Amino acid sequence: MGGKILLIGVGIDYQDITMRALKALQSCDFIMGHQKFYNQLKDQIHVIYVPEDDIRDSHDIEELNLKRIKKAVSLAEKGNTVGLLSGGDPGIWASAGYFTKALDLLNEKNVDLEVLPGVPAFMKANAYFGAPLNFGFSLLPLCDEWLAEDEVFSKVESSLKTDQVVVLYKLVFEAISSPFYPPEKYPFIHPPHEKSLSRLRKLQNLLLKYRSKDTPVGIYAENPLLLPLRDLPHVFESLTYFALLIVGNSLTILKNGKMVTTKFDYAASTV
Repeated sequence: MGGKILLIGVGIDYQDITMRALKALQSCDFIMGHQKFYNQLKDQIHVIYVPEDDIRDSHDIEELNLKRIKKAVSLAEKGNTVGLLSGGDPGIWASAGYFTKALDLLNEKNVDLEVLPGVPAFMKANAYFGAPLNFGFSLLPLCDEWLAEDEVFSKVESSLKTDQVVVLYKLVFEAISSPFYPPEKYPFIHPPHEKSLSRLRKLQNLLLKYRSKDTPVGIYAENPLLLPLRDLPHVFESLTYFALLIVGNSLTILKNGKMVTTKFDYAASTV
């Protein structure tokens, strides 16, 4: 009898893990995923961790993902419940995409798949800055290894044209810090540092086409920062793969150190 694979979102910070996710982890026979997530949670779950040394000894990201799937399936088909730790939410540029695509393999092995949501970075950023996403937003990648540059900027421009707040993940290419994007297979993102800066500069020009230079911008990273759009290029060199960018719209203001998107007029209120 087959077992189950749980894709478990552990959020951005272990303190934000949901009760449902924590209970699911405690019910697992084995835990897989990045070592740093396991280290944050190991005192709370006491479950066997499966090291990924052989998985991470992969030539590229596709091989790594396939090895991870096969390892999880090999454990689950013996009747085990296998938890795969996923930073943020499993369904946002994470494991749920490639595991769900492999459902035919899972069904063949009589293995069930369940996705448990986690707190994604944009929700953490929204709470930290105040309420910049209050009236809706677009969530897009800037340096995505799977999307052509023209497609990326077409999506960004469409959002800007309709005055949406824009949240951008992947501000630089993961290849800057990851060995799983060899230049012979991913030539269009190499050299990754220079290609990332090129996209950031192109983004700035596009933003200024549709937004005022005073538009509030939030950078959610290890040291979060609020600044006007005109100053964004000053931080390009310090941006990392895990940082995200929130670009306000015509309703977004900075108030008392917070970034908020609202139609509420406090000055006109009689309350």
